[in-house]
Amino acid sequence: MTTPETVNRERVAHGLSLLGQGLGPYVDRQMRNRRGPEWLAALEKADAYRTSHPVAHTLGDPELLLRLVVEEPFFHEIIPAPGVKVAQVLRSVVHRAGHEGVFSDGEAGQALRTMAQLLRLIGARKLAVETQRLVTPEPPPPPREARTTVPRPRLPKLPKLPRLPKLPGGKARSGGGGAQIRLTTFLVAGLAVLAAFQVLGSRDSPDDPYEGAWASREVGAELVRENAVTLPDRHHLVLLEATPKEKPFRGDVYYQAGSLHASDRRLAVLPKDGPAGYARCRDAREHVSRADGDVLTKGARLCVVTDTGAVALLTVTERRTEPDRSLTFALRVWKGPRPD
Repeated sequence: MTTPETVNRERVAHGLSLLGQGLGPYVDRQMRNRRGPEWLAALEKADAYRTSHPVAHTLGDPELLLRLVVEEPFFHEIIPAPGVKVAQVLRSVVHRAGHEGVFSDGEAGQALRTMAQLLRLIGARKLAVETQRLVTPEPPPPPREARTTVPRPRLPKLPKLPRLPKLPGGKARSGGGGAQIRLTTFLVAGLAVLAAFQVLGSRDSPDDPYEGAWASREVGAELVRENAVTLPDRHHLVLLEATPKEKPFRGDVYYQAGSLHASDRRLAVLPKDGPAGYARCRDAREHVSRADGDVLTKGARLCVVTDTGAVALLTVTERRTEPDRSLTFALRVWKGPRPD
């Protein structure tokens, strides 16, 4: 029988496979540029000398790829923050998965979010979307119950009832039982459909404008408008929820050490004059991974486009540095085109 632990282990293993598919070409390209085309063979030779055993590396091995991202200094410079920190976290996930570790639903979900985040940081957006889809587990099928055959008792034949006398007009008398049964059937069916919608709705992703309450809205529709959202230091924000939560490196944007970071590297700083709205943010091309304190002044306008299709405009109204760092901004979020 499939258990939740087995399902979570398979989800994490699938995510690590996707991570290897994205990291492999990226790491190979960067290593070739800096260490030459034979870098993998040289690394195998060095590792064999260090361990006194033959070593064969593959470019799809997440453990090797994450090790290089963490240990090779140039990756610290070319992968936007918090790329190396994310890779360090994922090394422990690989170690745990390799030793048949048990993952709870929350642990598996967080590991997959972190994998998707690193894939976004290196530009592997399609694989990041595919990995993000694994965050919500499919419920295991219910166990099949063994059928037992019970002999049906034979019921005695009932005598035929006499026909009811006809009323004037040609219609027979009726106690209304058939109509009541049909009405009860419709009510039960309606309640069952309502319950099904409630159950399905409870699994909607809070960051996807194409699910749940947003699914029927047209592209370009405004989904969220908040005049003042205060994002404290080391907090993150899911744009469609508009509620800051503790711990950085999650959500769509996060604020740390006086800088605003976009988890999927799609943050654009707009000029303080000129148009700003859905179309301008949707079409922005000058993307950065973060905006520092010298940019986050009052009136600054920033666009964020997520990998699920949310398009947001943040207009800074206040930036506090003492006693506690925080960033306050007006927030508007629209439903953008669905990413490929």
